[in-house]
Amino acid sequence: MNQFSEYYKSYSEVIIKKEKGPLEYLLLTLTVLGGAGLTYFMFALTVYLASGLIGMLFIAAGIYLTYLLILLQSVEYEYNFTMSELDVFAIYSKRKRKLMASIKCQQIENHGEYDAQKVREIKIAKDAKLINASSNIEGNKKYFLLYSSMDGRKYILVFEPSSEMLEAMIKQISRSR
Repeated sequence: MNQFSEYYKSYSEVIIKKEKGPLEYLLLTLTVLGGAGLTYFMFALTVYLASGLIGMLFIAAGIYLTYLLILLQSVEYEYNFTMSELDVFAIYSKRKRKLMASIKCQQIENHGEYDAQKVREIKIAKDAKLINASSNIEGNKKYFLLYSSMDGRKYILVFEPSSEMLEAMIKQISRSR
């Protein structure tokens, strides 16, 4: 029973939705305009060539492709912390999950509250790749982890854990050092 309670204290899950910024809204606008232009072009081509059914299939395909591109812009991040391992997933359109990072506490070299200037300095000094798995909402508490992957490459993860997850992670990180 003691092992189970220790496991339960070391498990935490958080899901956050990435907010769209100006760049995402621009991409969305360009997608819609591109889809409308493609559909118009296919319609004009269909009328010009008088190839009814095939042209209608191309128009439907253009509309469906535009729909899929719009759906792919909906992104959520899921953090799972179990014992001494953090898994970070990107969830696209509430359907497709992609593993972004899987980090063992032993791999973590540095961690702390997110400060853009400090993270930029670490990124340059350690030649690290930045993984931003945060909501992009100004004012939310963000944290960073500097870690080495199995191939020796350095990464900086920016994320927004819950207070329970952060507490469990800090406890496990201090045990692993």
